[in-house]
Amino acid sequence: MKKILSKIGAGFIGAVMTGATLLAPAMAADLNDYPAPFVTDGTTDMLMVVGAAASPADVVGAINVAVRLGAEPGEEVAVSGDSITVIGGEDKEIALNTALNDTTAWSNPLDDGDLAGFLDTQVEVNDTDYDVKEELSFTSDAIIVSSFQDEDYGSAIVLETSDEGAVIYKYVFDDPIPHAEITSEEPLEITFMGTDLEITSIDENDITLSMATEYYLVNGESVTVSGKTVVLDGVGESSVRVKVDGVTGTVGETKTETINGIKVELEDGAIFYVDDSSQRSATLNIGEETTKSYDEGDGIVPLGEPEDGDDAKWVWEMSANATHLEYLAAEYNVQADDADEEVILLGESLVSPNNYFSVEFASATTESYADYSISFDEVEFTADDGATEVDNLDSVVFKSSLEEGFTVNGVDATEVYMGWNNTLGVNTTITTYYKDKDGDYFSGTDVILNTSSTRDTLVNILNEDTVISVEVTAITNATEFHVNDLVLVNDDSPNEAIKLTMGYASDKPTHLGTAAEDAAADDLYYGATTLGGKDLDFRTVYGVIVKDPENNADQDEVELSIPEEQVKVNVIIKGPGTTTSTTTGATVKSVIPIKDNIARLDTDAEVESAKGNKNMIIIGGPAVNRLTAAVLGLSYPTYGVDSTVPENAAMIKTVENAFGGGKVAYVVAGWEAANTGAACSVLQQYDDYSALTGTGVKVSGTATPYEVTALE
Repeated sequence: MKKILSKIGAGFIGAVMTGATLLAPAMAADLNDYPAPFVTDGTTDMLMVVGAAASPADVVGAINVAVRLGAEPGEEVAVSGDSITVIGGEDKEIALNTALNDTTAWSNPLDDGDLAGFLDTQVEVNDTDYDVKEELSFTSDAIIVSSFQDEDYGSAIVLETSDEGAVIYKYVFDDPIPHAEITSEEPLEITFMGTDLEITSIDENDITLSMATEYYLVNGESVTVSGKTVVLDGVGESSVRVKVDGVTGTVGETKTETINGIKVELEDGAIFYVDDSSQRSATLNIGEETTKSYDEGDGIVPLGEPEDGDDAKWVWEMSANATHLEYLAAEYNVQADDADEEVILLGESLVSPNNYFSVEFASATTESYADYSISFDEVEFTADDGATEVDNLDSVVFKSSLEEGFTVNGVDATEVYMGWNNTLGVNTTITTYYKDKDGDYFSGTDVILNTSSTRDTLVNILNEDTVISVEVTAITNATEFHVNDLVLVNDDSPNEAIKLTMGYASDKPTHLGTAAEDAAADDLYYGATTLGGKDLDFRTVYGVIVKDPENNADQDEVELSIPEEQVKVNVIIKGPGTTTSTTTGATVKSVIPIKDNIARLDTDAEVESAKGNKNMIIIGGPAVNRLTAAVLGLSYPTYGVDSTVPENAAMIKTVENAFGGGKVAYVVAGWEAANTGAACSVLQQYDDYSALTGTGVKVSGTATPYEVTALE
């Protein structure tokens, strides 16, 4: 869907532009009608005048008013479909046959600058801070494909991960951490893909995690771990008694004991011992396992994956040498390059554990297609010139679901008929006829195939931005083309030719391939790929769909669905802090550009000629603006209370029939320049001020929201 955006051009003085200036009849001026009469029914009629002697603040105020008025011309236009706004994520249109690591789409890897919520922080190990960050990256094995990659996809568009590791989440240590710094006494605590991990040791081959959960228990308290009730049943000075589903065991400091299948660890100094036994307590690490080591390729159990990497979607990967840890990673361990596997379909998402990030295969950029058919038939008609009679001409017939889906010699056509007039081969004469939307027939220009060109264009297939040239081969290409075959060449993707192998009877085209009504693989090609034997729809890289190739070839026909533009996919990548909003059936404003100068100084010669011909907004009081003084019937300059401007405030006042001619003037004037600026802000934000009504208002205050009251 294409979005229409309201935009305001820069350059206020002499460049806020208008499409048309209309003269409006005299009307009773009321501030409640604003922005009329300056903007009415999509047209503008206004001149804004600033005093040559005014403060720069008056100019700034005038700019604010003009910017708002510049957005008003135009009309609300309904936009079909859903519009998705992504904040703190990536939202791009990606062409088919494009890998997600294509850096023309987005940076690779993505980090906190791309995905909201990704970390860029520090962790502390053994009293030393280390810089860390999170990244998401793709390899060339994460690719958007259709049946050009695997015929079993048909016309479906999918995201393949053609090898494991196509999507990689990394927790990167910008400052590599020495292995020796990480111990059970000084563990490395990180938040990995939204899950808290405590790493107790690491080397270049594996990683060891604390798997137990830390619990603080007062004597007699209990918790449930892995479905079992664990009770702190007694606290001594250097050991505790623990009961697990009725089975009792004792755990000493710096020890780990397994009690009824549950491991309980008591660290040194974790006991609080007092004389009152009911107040004694201890901090225990409890779990089915207290520590667990993992190698690269093992499933990431803390993220809910099975330990066996062959069964896990997300597996460990790390970069660690003999002395330092550089990063830990989770690799997407799915090879999905077949229609029977876990490819991502349109409308689906590749989602990480904890829904920490996702790659949403949201939608195709267009759902608008037109249908076309190419078949064989005898045609007869009399051309519009009355002289050309076509009788039982064996022709290739082109039809479309559009009223005008073709052009012949640059002329729109509804149907097209192509006939061979003499012996096949080089120097064959081909005549193209066509029918227009009124049902009249016309002759196109004859084309004589010759050895100086490989192909000659006869017809163009059109659907909005998509143009496909229908060409005829003149010279045999041993590997692909034969004399007088038809080739459909996409102007935007010329390497994607669709070729029809033509069958002839008495040198006239009558069917596809070698035998009529008998589909063969080489009846139809896409590049070097044979399509004639395929029983599913086939989608090209551009997005053209060849419908039911084998069945239609059995009928000596080719059916195509052609998109109005190249088909791409809206891919949205979200981090943990990404937000999206969807607007359905939105309306946007189509803008009429402003091209006339609407801003003048009161000393400009053009102002005098504009009096009585344009509605005016006059900025500044009678002490700094000659037009303000004139329209208020005062001499220039007039100061203070004689100016009629409210003291320490501003006024917005309407003057009907200003300077004659039935036009209206607004006087926007303040006691001081700051007061004038306040009144300009009220006009700029007019829809926030319900009190902006009548023939004049007083604007008080020094900051928004200003007080707007009736002018005395």
